[in-house]
Amino acid sequence: AAKPNEALACGIRLTLDEWQVLTLAIQNSWGGPDSKVKADYLFEDLCDWFTKSEKPVKQTEIEDLLFEVIRDDFHVEAEDGSVEFMSKRFFQLIRDVKAKKF
Repeated sequence: AAKPNEALACGIRLTLDEWQVLTLAIQNSWGGPDSKVKADYLFEDLCDWFTKSEKPVKQTEIEDLLFEVIRDDFHVEAEDGSVEFMSKRFFQLIRDVKAKKF
């Protein structure tokens, strides 16, 4: 059986891979030549935050972080609803892992 942190990391990676705006940003180097590295940092930041946070992570906090990263690191104004959708996915992922639904 997978450990909670492993399941969470796997879920974060899969969820990020499904985010089309981020995928396009990496493929088209919208964040510069180190776009892939920036995406990897986002993955690491989310893993650290979700596993080490002392207080429950709020969906609005996830949304704020995703908006900030996609705007500041990749120069994209994501107005397609994907940030909100992805924040809901991450929030549900955290809840599922805490409830051991993995």
